[in-house]
Amino acid sequence: MSFKWNLSDDLGKGKKCSPETLELLFNLYADTVYQAAFYVLKDAALAEDITQETFFTAYQKLFQVKSPQKVKAWLVRIAINKAIDLSKRRKTFIPFNEVIGKQKVGQDIETMIIHKETIRGVEEAILALPPIYHQIFYFRYYLQFTIPEIAASLDRPENTVKSHLKRIKRTATAYLKKQASLGRRCGNESQR
Repeated sequence: MSFKWNLSDDLGKGKKCSPETLELLFNLYADTVYQAAFYVLKDAALAEDITQETFFTAYQKLFQVKSPQKVKAWLVRIAINKAIDLSKRRKTFIPFNEVIGKQKVGQDIETMIIHKETIRGVEEAILALPPIYHQIFYFRYYLQFTIPEIAASLDRPENTVKSHLKRIKRTATAYLKKQASLGRRCGNESQR
């Protein structure tokens, strides 16, 4: 209960948050912020740097958050945005393979290669979408936020979030259908 009291004291005041509040935020959300950064970058050292930058930003701008219930999502959004910016500078991409599926034990080498190529292609297809889609994807499939929670966290209407999720699914499905049709054509040609 004291957390919400201390946090409420720092919200909407137009000043930096107190060191005590920053420490509470760090203790509560550092792991979540780190995981969000690592999800984007797949590099532990860079994820730690982004985590530190995120809490530095929180120290300076916590007053911008309207309610204590939005702090976690606000921190995650900062981390994802900073990680995306860094990944663009480094020309890396956001891996979605954990969501698409993990490798099954006992699969043959050919199946493993096809699986990895498929994941890479879906990643590239989703990366072609604007960054807001990456955030929504992360909130929905990694943090398991509900649509209303995502909408509140990103200050977007629920129907907009639903539309974005449908577009993400359509993008992934279109890529997979394209690959399947290419596979059938290649298979038919090899049988001739």
